[in-house]
Amino acid sequence: MRSHPLLTAAVVSLLPLAVHAEGFALSARAGSTGIGAEATVRLTSRLNARFGGGAFRYNYSSQLSDVDYALGLDLKGGAAALDFHPGGGAFRMSVGVLLHRNQLSGFSDPSTSVHIGNHRYEPGQIGRLSVKADYKRRVAPFATLGVGNGARGKRVFVSFDAGVALTRSPAVTVSTSLSAPGLADDLRLEEQAVNDDLGILKLYPVVSVGFGLRL
Repeated sequence: MRSHPLLTAAVVSLLPLAVHAEGFALSARAGSTGIGAEATVRLTSRLNARFGGGAFRYNYSSQLSDVDYALGLDLKGGAAALDFHPGGGAFRMSVGVLLHRNQLSGFSDPSTSVHIGNHRYEPGQIGRLSVKADYKRRVAPFATLGVGNGARGKRVFVSFDAGVALTRSPAVTVSTSLSAPGLADDLRLEEQAVNDDLGILKLYPVVSVGFGLRL
């Protein structure tokens, strides 16, 4: 997997801090924001800063607005967070900013008639259906609860976080490889129907697990 530029820049920028920091750790992480790595720097006895990034592509099949699609979810981005450890231990409450280019895309090759907008269309009228859901808000605040403290405790540690990012709903585009009378208007209605199906994504889940080493 290619390294993410944001992750590289974050790690490089933290190297001078690591020399003077009492606690510094590197972790491998996997979750709803991709697979990647992050760095942790101790700021105070109860406050740490984390910077990281990752990427991943997940392929699956699902139905959107009564049409079966082959879909691909592309996750790529980075995050910066402040971790507050109330007791100075592993439990943490975190707030931060997610910078991402997450995108959902897919296609469908109907073998029977499908309902699009207000009408039904035969396969020979529409050809291939393509769908894309693209987040216009690339920077989103997030909040999580978790465990894991890379700045204190055991040298090798496991971490976990769960929360949400306020990404807003993605913008949906539905298109076809062929054209038919009235299809353009029905495609706009189809986009709205798919957007309703994906409405839950305006609160994007932030869930991850990590394995780290304190340096």
